[in-house]
Amino acid sequence: MSDQDALEVIKDLRKFNEAGVLLTPESVDNDPLYDCVLSHAIRALEERCGIAD
Repeated sequence: MSDQDALEVIKDLRKFNEAGVLLTPESVDNDPLYDCVLSHAIRALEERCGIAD
C-alpha cells in the first residue's frame, strides 16, 4: 500500500467518525480523540506525499 492509498483510507475513517458510524470505545457519535489522531495522520501523510491542502 502506498502512502497515497493509506491517506485515502484514513480520510474515509475520518468521514465515518464524523458521521458517527465509526465504532470506538469512547464514541456514541463522534469520538474527538479519534478525530484528532486521524487529522494528524492525514496531515503527516499529505506532507509526506507533497500534497498541499
